[in-house]
Amino acid sequence: MKLIMIALVAALLTTLVAFPAWSHFGMVIPSDTMVMQDDSRSIRLALSFAEVEVEYYNQNKKYTAPTEYMITQALKADANGVFTYAAPVSGWWGFAALNRANHKLPHQGEEKEVELGAVIWVYFHKMQ
Repeated sequence: MKLIMIALVAALLTTLVAFPAWSHFGMVIPSDTMVMQDDSRSIRLALSFAEVEVEYYNQNKKYTAPTEYMITQALKADANGVFTYAAPVSGWWGFAALNRANHKLPHQGEEKEVELGAVIWVYFHKMQ
């Protein structure tokens, strides 16, 4: 009986000690040196006065825009790249910040303007 009790206590202690190690099995826990590395490279995005195009994802053609101007709406960011928009209906809205690059690229024998942009999709919930 005493041997069985010792075996049970040993099994319990082994389980309690090993369980926390098992919970991290296969996971990568980043260290500061892995995440925060010195890097002299940088990217500068000039979004001052960028044009921002706004579109509603009209899934299943649920809504009809009153005019074509309401399909793709355009607004301008301020000097700090900040813009404000109030969505008239709930659902997915796409925002594309667009700006012209300061260089051109050749295309079929002509120099063409280069447009730089970034897109974010935001879901607006219906107010209850």
